[in-house]
Amino acid sequence: MIAPAGPSFAELFAAIPVALLVIDPARRIAHANADCENLLNLSERAMVGQRLDTVLKAPGEPGRRAEHGFAAFDSEIVLTRGGSIRADYLESQIADHPGWRVIALHHDASRRLGHSADRASAARAAVGAAAMLAHEIKNPLSGIRGAAQLLAGSGEGSDELTTLITTEVDRYISWPGQALSYKLGEITIRRLRAEAEQQLGTRFDIKKFHTMLLGLGSVPLPVLEEQVHQFIAASRAAPAPVQALR
Repeated sequence: MIAPAGPSFAELFAAIPVALLVIDPARRIAHANADCENLLNLSERAMVGQRLDTVLKAPGEPGRRAEHGFAAFDSEIVLTRGGSIRADYLESQIADHPGWRVIALHHDASRRLGHSADRASAARAAVGAAAMLAHEIKNPLSGIRGAAQLLAGSGEGSDELTTLITTEVDRYISWPGQALSYKLGEITIRRLRAEAEQQLGTRFDIKKFHTMLLGLGSVPLPVLEEQVHQFIAASRAAPAPVQALR
């Protein structure tokens, strides 16, 4: 029996019980969920493609740092069509997608002023949505990084600590890619050495081969392959080594 397919990302995003907006690097609205449509009294179709500032005036702009997350609690958010709402405003970067952000609007903050549990819930919704958008949480470190950025922007965490967290997460994330690049380099060098040994036979000089490789430094693999082929051609053209007489 075939198991029924799970909900799609669009269905999951629409069902999140917090008003969410996804913003592209140009600060244009890319997505809005159902709660956001109800809160702002605008359809997603009407919002998509519009700059954020043509829909609402985000608190803290201008003046806040673009590379950080941002949080403003119990803020009056002015709607450009008229009127305003009172809500917690939480903006977080989407990991692995530079410039993309998710904004959570936790409505009716005035009744909950001072209740940290509710604020933490709103923050978790923003960070959780950002992580889900980042390839459906393909890397749990992305969620940690997003949470640290949100704390840095909210003023509730030590800047020194949150900077350390994001720096270390970036360093850890790069390790698998570095390991892969090293292994690909090793495989390519071994393959090219075997090719040189096969084509040159007794003319192959391992010392000259290594000297040539080290002299290249760090180069792309296609350049490495081209240089090894040139080494093979030059070694073929060179006079055969004279065998020492015993």
